[in-house]
Amino acid sequence: MKSVTVKDLVDRFSLEILAGSTQLDQAITRSRANRPGLEFAGYFEFFSHAHVQVLGKKEINYLHTLSEKERNDRIGNIVNITRLAL
Repeated sequence: MKSVTVKDLVDRFSLEILAGSTQLDQAITRSRANRPGLEFAGYFEFFSHAHVQVLGKKEINYLHTLSEKERNDRIGNIVNITRLAL
């Protein structure tokens, strides 16, 4: 099975690490990504927890419309459900 680490992606695309720096050696073994727009709104029926979660401009802009507490809660929901699946 082919894989790449989070650090490989960070280095390749010059990404800024905002959180989770202790997980840089985590292997990514699936090639699909998920954009968690509906999950930020609370819909988790078909959540792709095994896929890399990618936040684009739409997701980031939506999160910035929320209060800091609500934003942290919504992001926390995704982080927690992903953690439970691992």
